[in-house]
Amino acid sequence: MRFLSLPATERPPFRDAALPMDKSVDDLLGRLLLGERSGLLHQYAPAMKRLGIASFRTGTEALRGVSWLGEARVSP
Repeated sequence: MRFLSLPATERPPFRDAALPMDKSVDDLLGRLLLGERSGLLHQYAPAMKRLGIASFRTGTEALRGVSWLGEARVSP
């Protein structure tokens, strides 16, 4: 996941690399809106500028259980 530049005072906890992974994930999921969460199910995830997350491509599409980048297991 690529991040956009944000001032240090506006960086949410999930952007802190020192934070344990489970805490980081919990923080990010708690900030995502329903539309943002559903947008992550497609291979092309849109940018979420309010969270400082750039758009990215995963090579999978969880909506249909498809992977274009090799073997993968996707459980929507």
